[in-house]
Amino acid sequence: MDQDSNQKDKKEIILDDVNSSSVEFSKTFKSNYLSIIDNPELLDEPILTTNILFQIILDLKNNMFHTDDSYLYDPRDRNKNQLKMKLWETEFINSDKNEIKKIYRTSQFLKNYNKTAITKSLDFLKNYKNSIYSFTNKQGKKITTSGGLIKDWYFSDKTGAFEITISLYWANQIVSLEKGKWNLLRHDIMRDFKGTKQRFFILWLMDVKKYSGTSKSIKDFMETFQLNYASSYEFLRGFLAPIKNKLDSKHLNDDWISFNYFLDEKNDKNVRIVPYDVNPSDRKNLDPNQMELIKDAQNKNLKKAINYKTKYIKRRHNLDTKTS
Repeated sequence: MDQDSNQKDKKEIILDDVNSSSVEFSKTFKSNYLSIIDNPELLDEPILTTNILFQIILDLKNNMFHTDDSYLYDPRDRNKNQLKMKLWETEFINSDKNEIKKIYRTSQFLKNYNKTAITKSLDFLKNYKNSIYSFTNKQGKKITTSGGLIKDWYFSDKTGAFEITISLYWANQIVSLEKGKWNLLRHDIMRDFKGTKQRFFILWLMDVKKYSGTSKSIKDFMETFQLNYASSYEFLRGFLAPIKNKLDSKHLNDDWISFNYFLDEKNDKNVRIVPYDVNPSDRKNLDPNQMELIKDAQNKNLKKAINYKTKYIKRRHNLDTKTS
């Protein structure tokens, strides 16, 4: 009798396909789930794993409150958002019996059928952060669940489709947004970066204050991102420059973020990184000093790189620095 009652109370929520390229990305989820300092194994994962991960985030955020023809979260329509958040809290996150499911096609992530690659990534998302978790919903009810982001998965050899069951605990962290604790994530742009380390750099960049920036030790940078460049110049040229060039591409990115970088004038073992909005109209009310910093950054990059390379060539070939 109890078993029948449990089955009757259980709600199975199937996520629909949603055509969206951007999402409000929870800083809480990013901190708890995607910290490469606490979990460096994330950097070893193939790009396929983050493709699946970002797609799950998109589908949860843009789908779970699809009660009409508009999406979940619109900062310009607070009342509608509050109604949809209430729907999440009262209808979906109200019982540990409820399940959130999604069916994907292998072709959404890979050009060629590769069951081994797909199932390896699914296994990582099932086993990574696999534990018993509890949280309290807004009605004061404690929800306890286990597993990683993916609680379980099933792969169909016949069709190449796979079904996943998503953890209520991690789904709640992805969906619930506290005021000021989210970034805009452009999944279409991230997808164009084919390196896992590049993607995690952009996730880090999203939290750096725009137009002010931050200074960070190049040695610490390379240790954190598991990079192995022989010099500061090689790090700037080999890692930062390709990311910046792609983010600056108007063909790819016309309204998200990019950044400038240069060796810190106070300490040339540090790199200064200054994010900014790609859309120039967003810069109208900036402090003149901040604008000067942005304009001057690229010239400083070039000058520093030329000086560094010139000194290197002179040392290597024993050239007299006084020789004209």
